[in-house]
Amino acid sequence: MKKLLMPILFALCFTSTSVAQDQPAKRTEEYCDAFMWEKTFGKQFYMSVDFGSAQQKRGEKLLDASGNPLEFISPIDALNYMNRQGWELVHVYVVREDKTDFRHYVMKRKLSVQE
Repeated sequence: MKKLLMPILFALCFTSTSVAQDQPAKRTEEYCDAFMWEKTFGKQFYMSVDFGSAQQKRGEKLLDASGNPLEFISPIDALNYMNRQGWELVHVYVVREDKTDFRHYVMKRKLSVQE
């Protein structure tokens, strides 16, 4: 009886610990990828921001509270706007398409405790 009882106890110990699941870590930051383009040769700029959302359309312009596209006078103006919204610049990378360089700005911001 003892020979049968020991393997059963060992099996129960290992199966009970292997069933436990880890809770996913709470996110403390969120990231986005901002892309800017000129409307009229350096006079007006638009910004598209990828927040990683499945509902968001690729290349969609950043909009104001009224639903109108935000216009910026320079890329720095757009970066300052994002900074006022709580975003911090992390990295800049360039994608070259058809002999044109497109700058992408990777940004992050802290999430509040409630999220």
